[in-house]
Amino acid sequence: MLGGADYNSLKFCVFTDCAGKNPGLGRHLLVLDTADTASGWKPLPDLPGSPRWVHAFSRVGTKLYAIGGATSNGTVVDNWVFDTVALRWSRLPDLPVSSGNFQTNGAESFMDRFIILVGVSICVGVVSLRDLKSQVFVRAGLC
Repeated sequence: MLGGADYNSLKFCVFTDCAGKNPGLGRHLLVLDTADTASGWKPLPDLPGSPRWVHAFSRVGTKLYAIGGATSNGTVVDNWVFDTVALRWSRLPDLPVSSGNFQTNGAESFMDRFIILVGVSICVGVVSLRDLKSQVFVRAGLC
């Protein structure tokens, strides 16, 4: 498990929990040994980049990829890979645009090589009310 956010009915908090405790909340990397769940979640090295939630988090071989996501105050473009053998993070190229809410979390890779980021963009067209005689049309789809 990587990152995440706390919520207090007013906002999402990723730099700490909403009470100001648990510094680095959105940077924590935790592992659970499924053969020994009684031992609980164990910390691994924190993500050195932006704290995040709603990011893509996928495995390719022995590496874990953290891509995009959001902080409490916007989206992030920095991407990272965690080597599960060396137990160290490395920086990857930034996304060309900031984005989050990828439907990739927990997914494996394609051909143990590719991570496919699936997302949807909503396009909203606003047309002058004067031209449409008080009708407003909204279209949604891929941009």
